Amino acid sequence: MATLSEAITSSLAPGIALTAVIFYNSSLQNRFIYITGRMRDVNREARQLAASSDAGARARLESLRAQVTLMARRTRILRRAILTVYVALISMVVTILELLLLVVVHPPGLEGLALGTFAFALTAMATAAATSWTENFLSQRTILEDVRSSFPDAPDLREGPAE
Repeated sequence: MATLSEAITSSLAPGIALTAVIFYNSSLQNRFIYITGRMRDVNREARQLAASSDAGARARLESLRAQVTLMARRTRILRRAILTVYVALISMVVTILELLLLVVVHPPGLEGLALGTFAFALTAMATAAATSWTENFLSQRTILEDVRSSFPDAPDLREGPAE
């Protein structure tokens, strides 16, 4: 039977992973808040432009519509990543509880179950990271659209700076 100090020691890895999950969740939440705030700003600008009859305003309005569409996709992707991180967070907490229960009761198979929930949590984190990675690519498209509408005569920025 494991001692209490051994149980605490074996709980450190999931505990440290739990901290990482919490920090990652905070980062994703901040990105989500930033994008939704930016969407509000763009929508405010769009409402002002909608009242204008200027041809340049119409072109900018179309660009803003494209940007809002991209940002809406980004928020949906981030929301999926955040929900996946919550699954990882719950799995890490369950893993820690399973490891602590091993000290008290030591039922057969609980060690394997703890390993399984820990592996599930890591898989959920990898899934969340891959999901948020796709949002990162969309953020570049949003920026390019904004720059394109602000500087219509500028060279294509996807290629990088001109030499």
